[in-house]
Amino acid sequence: MCRLVFVIGCFVLYISSTLAFLHGYNGGKSLRVATIHQATILQNDSSKVSNNNIKLQRYTHKSFNLTYLYKEAAPGREKDRPIILIHPVGIGLSSWFWKRLMDSYDDNPPIYAPDLIGCGIDHGADVWDPDEIGLFFPLSWVEGVETLMNEIVIPKWRESQVLPSMF
Repeated sequence: MCRLVFVIGCFVLYISSTLAFLHGYNGGKSLRVATIHQATILQNDSSKVSNNNIKLQRYTHKSFNLTYLYKEAAPGREKDRPIILIHPVGIGLSSWFWKRLMDSYDDNPPIYAPDLIGCGIDHGADVWDPDEIGLFFPLSWVEGVETLMNEIVIPKWRESQVLPSMF
């Protein structure tokens, strides 16, 4: 079973890849959704220059278009377990909260920094409008990150674990 690291503010939380305990809130039904994989290299925008090739990518969770920052693994670290960095919640906070850390980490495994639902609007994520969509609970943020894990992070990590064919 794959384990991923979540960094929340100053806390580190290890969780299983299945997050089975969350499925109880939905009567045991899985909330799988289709994802969209679209990358934008941040070097195209001079205000978001990155020397370490951090990419802004997009995916879909339920009806939301969400974004995340992605930094590929350093050479030799491709098979290491990925890190998911969760930004704190507050006005104006998004995955950019982690950009300096991602830039400075040179010998890194794959790193993902998602925007929680309603955050990251300045770089293309959807707004959470309570009048249109209704109220939400922090569980919605967790479900959005769970979609990223199940549809992008874990499959990509598993691909890196495949041994090359000798024939």
